[in-house]
Amino acid sequence: MYVHIGNNIYVLKKDIVGIFNAKAIDLSEKNKYIKDLVKSNSIKDIKDDIKSYIITCKKERKRTSKKTCNIYCTNISSNTLLNRFRDVETDWRYKDGKR
Repeated sequence: MYVHIGNNIYVLKKDIVGIFNAKAIDLSEKNKYIKDLVKSNSIKDIKDDIKSYIITCKKERKRTSKKTCNIYCTNISSNTLLNRFRDVETDWRYKDGKR
């Protein structure tokens, strides 16, 4: 299942590690992980009006343990993104995970 995170970008639900409020992260002194991702150019879709960060990690191949982590910036609030994340599970077209 995919989650729409804005700007016509969809992310696989299973790849989402976390959805964070940008103000809370920027004000926190413990935001080393996000700063490291920014330094390593793993940040995607930089906007001026950032409301949320979405951290994703996905495996490169089936037989390796290497993961690629990215951070997406969006102007959609973290609460709205969390509701979208939850709505994917409760889609009326799906019953018990099957269509």
